[in-house]
Amino acid sequence: MMVVCGTSLAWAQEGGFDVETFEPMAGATSTTLNLSSSEVLGHQQFAVGMMLHMADGALRVYDQQAGEFIEGVDYQFKGELLAGVGLWDRAEVGLALPVALVQSGEGISAGTNFSGASLADLRLMAKYALLRQGENSPVGLALQGQVWVPVGDEATYNSDGKVRVEPRVAMDWSHGGWRVGANLAYRYRPTREVYNYVGTSAVRWGVGGEAPLWKDRLAFITSIFGDVATQQVELSRNNPAEALVGLRYYLTPDFTTEVGGGGGLTPSVGSPNFRVFASVIFRPSQPVSELEEGPVLTSCEDDPEGCRPTAVEIVEKEEVVTAPEPEPEPEPEPEPEPVVEPEPVVEPEPEPEPEVVVVRERTIEVNENIFFDTNEATIKAESRWLVARIAGVLQDNPQLTRIRVEGHTDSRASEAYNLRLSERRAAAVVKELIGFGVSPQRLVSLGLGQSRPIASNETIEGMARNRRVEFHIVSVDGEPIPAERSVTIEEDVTQAE
Repeated sequence: MMVVCGTSLAWAQEGGFDVETFEPMAGATSTTLNLSSSEVLGHQQFAVGMMLHMADGALRVYDQQAGEFIEGVDYQFKGELLAGVGLWDRAEVGLALPVALVQSGEGISAGTNFSGASLADLRLMAKYALLRQGENSPVGLALQGQVWVPVGDEATYNSDGKVRVEPRVAMDWSHGGWRVGANLAYRYRPTREVYNYVGTSAVRWGVGGEAPLWKDRLAFITSIFGDVATQQVELSRNNPAEALVGLRYYLTPDFTTEVGGGGGLTPSVGSPNFRVFASVIFRPSQPVSELEEGPVLTSCEDDPEGCRPTAVEIVEKEEVVTAPEPEPEPEPEPEPEPVVEPEPVVEPEPEPEPEVVVVRERTIEVNENIFFDTNEATIKAESRWLVARIAGVLQDNPQLTRIRVEGHTDSRASEAYNLRLSERRAAAVVKELIGFGVSPQRLVSLGLGQSRPIASNETIEGMARNRRVEFHIVSVDGEPIPAERSVTIEEDVTQAE
């Protein structure tokens, strides 16, 4: 964007500065481009990725004395290596290493033309989740800190040449695949004055979100962000703002890719004419400790008695030979005993088979399984009869005026992915019940993802129990009752493998 440069001011600082305002983040899936989220990666779960982005005209000035525009930075094409790891299910640390792969510009001062590749400042990040959505809070809240390590090239406007720090607050809310969030931060940086541009510390803001477009795989994403400089100077143009839109596609529960673009909203340094971006992020579902296989014993070294022979080997080594014993005299045959007629056996009556769906005082028990397509919210055809049976029981019990259908998952895949999947599966069950004649006013769906396990996620059996749909009776005859866990419908262990 353009900054008009007069002749009354000159360089007050030698060297360049970092003109970049778009700084993507790795880590939790709910992170939207350069906006942090309240979510953190699971303990020892990691994420790595690459973000490519190109900005045009981020530093364009007008020299009144020469009567011409100067493209301080014509364009920059950057690649950023992103990485993060979760700690204790509450914290996350990460880094970003940006490299200007291709760039061009005249610089602002004479004789500073540049091109080619150069390194930008290393960013180190740490985040702590104060509140997590679903844990007695409708929203999530996190604190994050960033530090810029000055390893970049000042001459190409990729570094301030000094350490920068930034505390940040992230807040967000999500439901049914929709997510909105906001960030507020303060970045301390050294002051740079170039003609009538004053680069200084700033309050940074950002809002953004995600909206589902197709199943739980394709989503629309947006990020609107900017800076408000703490030192305002007339005509300084040091309040950049930018808007980006794009698409996020969940290739698998582990791989996410994004593409999109946008441009500057204000004629300020750091607001490009336009920007395009593309990224791919890998977040393995299992934590590092679960990916490491234990040792396999292939010998009997751990046996305190050594490699003991088998039973067959013992017989072969003893080779015992004994003389044959004399044949015994045959005993006289006993006289036959009188035959006693057996008493008639009374067969016990078979126990009645348990009902598939049973309404209790506060719960609904379901003794069969509901099956979904793998990583989808589509109920398999083989389970539609069970949903129909549940619908019939609800229709036979009109006193149950409000039922909450809850979706739950195991801990594989990211927290955000599991939350969306559980929301969609609970909604799919509600939709199917409505299709079988249950009034929509009696039903409500809620997805809780992996936040409420009922078994250990360290075993296959435990994960199978945690993948479930629960039915909770909320009100009877219009009167609310205390919430209480119901017996659940569990998915078969093969459904998510």
